[in-house]
Amino acid sequence: MIIDIVNNANWKMVKIAFPVVFLIIFSSAAIMAQEPAGESKDVDGNKQLEIIDSVTTVLKQTYVFPDMADQIEKYLRDRYHNGTYRDIDAGSAFVRALSEDLFSASNDWHLRVYYYPDEYFDTEIKQDPDPEEIQRRLKKNQRDNFAFRRVEVLPGNVGYIKFDGFFDATDAASTAIAALNFLGHCDAIIIDLLDNGGGNPNMVQFLMSYFFDKEILFNDLYNVGKNEHHQLWTNAYVPGPRLSKCDVYVLISYDTFSAGEALAYHLKHSGRGKVIGARTAGGAHDCDFHNCRNLNIRIKVPCRKAISPFTGTNWEGVGVEPDIEVPSYKAFDIAYLEAVKAIRTRTTDSEVLAELDWIQPALESNLNPVVVDEDVLKSYTGSYGPGKLTYDNATLLMQMPNRRPMKLVPMSQTMFRCPDHDEWRLEFHPNAEGVTDSLTAWDNEGNLFTVQRTE
Repeated sequence: MIIDIVNNANWKMVKIAFPVVFLIIFSSAAIMAQEPAGESKDVDGNKQLEIIDSVTTVLKQTYVFPDMADQIEKYLRDRYHNGTYRDIDAGSAFVRALSEDLFSASNDWHLRVYYYPDEYFDTEIKQDPDPEEIQRRLKKNQRDNFAFRRVEVLPGNVGYIKFDGFFDATDAASTAIAALNFLGHCDAIIIDLLDNGGGNPNMVQFLMSYFFDKEILFNDLYNVGKNEHHQLWTNAYVPGPRLSKCDVYVLISYDTFSAGEALAYHLKHSGRGKVIGARTAGGAHDCDFHNCRNLNIRIKVPCRKAISPFTGTNWEGVGVEPDIEVPSYKAFDIAYLEAVKAIRTRTTDSEVLAELDWIQPALESNLNPVVVDEDVLKSYTGSYGPGKLTYDNATLLMQMPNRRPMKLVPMSQTMFRCPDHDEWRLEFHPNAEGVTDSLTAWDNEGNLFTVQRTE
């Protein structure tokens, strides 16, 4: 048995997790994507037993729940002796089955085994990759923008940032800095972690540092096997303005995992952020990878227990509980509305209040959609000045000269807005017979005009 330990913090090629509900079924298959078509018949009963020996040895030496390691070993060996794996002769299929059984015995999403063919193991799985390999991985991650997907300032001076993974801050810090500095003057920030599958904990530390005006202890990683503590503090310095005064809203879902859960949990329990969405999957512990080159396997084992200084515990197995529990598809609209309401309570600026007055009804209509009868929508069609209204697929469309059609969304039976150009609204005026003969348009600066229907 040959085992090399690769510390998670030094593993540069962060693999962004699949949505957690698919992890057990698909993640091993995804890692095998570079294998030739079909699965080679490369394991027999003896090799299966060698793999089980290696996995259980690592568990007993390093697993974050040492008392459970013996139970897991018994479960795997019973499965082996009962013939569960007898008809599996492909290494990749065997480790998939083994990973499923590891989860069944532990309920630990982090604990699993990966299988690699010889050529992939030799080129990809290196404790000390050569400079060319490091550059190749870096360029790949740069092309992915280190999983940062979107950053913008929404109406009402509410910042929005979405990123789907945590890459090593050594490489990804400049991208994170650019995104956070872009939001440096916002009154509130929405952090979208709905699709964040986790990654490197040092990026959690880097991002956390922006949201506090002083150094704070936010996590303690306890290595059970070595009886060592590693405290995580926010950094004393961040490049650019701190975001310590703005309101923070964190969006989560069942697909938010590991480091994604960590950021949400720490912001929530430090009192710094409000968490909105659905309870997460519950993977709290930091991991090491153990390479068994002679067996073509890589073992991922949680070895450091997260201990929050705010709660004395963590989210392992239970997930991060949202402050406002809603279906994840509603989390953004709820967070945006919460941000607008909170900003309103703190300002007396008439211009800011006017902007919030414009935004809030639109957000409320997103959360409580108004249904207008098809016949009523059709009755609004026609020409109004330079604009023409048409009906298509249960939707009212506004067509202005030389512009693409714009979808109108009802805010009431007679009032509509255009999500693509939300600086203006329309209200239709049916006469006593129910025939619409005019509409009024007004914008967010108070300009108003009425247009007669011409056809």
